[in-house]
Amino acid sequence: MAAIVVTEHGASPVLAELPLPQPRAGEALIKVTAAALNNVDLALASGRFFAPMPPPYVPGVEGRGRVVRSEAFEPGSQLLVAANCAEAMLGCNLRRRPKCA
Repeated sequence: MAAIVVTEHGASPVLAELPLPQPRAGEALIKVTAAALNNVDLALASGRFFAPMPPPYVPGVEGRGRVVRSEAFEPGSQLLVAANCAEAMLGCNLRRRPKCA
């Protein structure tokens, strides 16, 4: 899959080809059709945020897409994704969410 990746704090993110993630129980695989990089993402990428994430990682806490695989949603269903920023960032930073990096 194509993804924007922050490879080092303060550097421009790069477009990279990554392996397709495999969802675990309770998770969904979504083909993202629109994503936003907002001020929180830019602050994290700068490395000056309250809990900077160690690179490399894929930024973004908001998006839209279609369900590919899920236990809770029908394939093809359209979803809006908006992570709780603090929970998502701290979880990723502490490597509690394996899909974050």
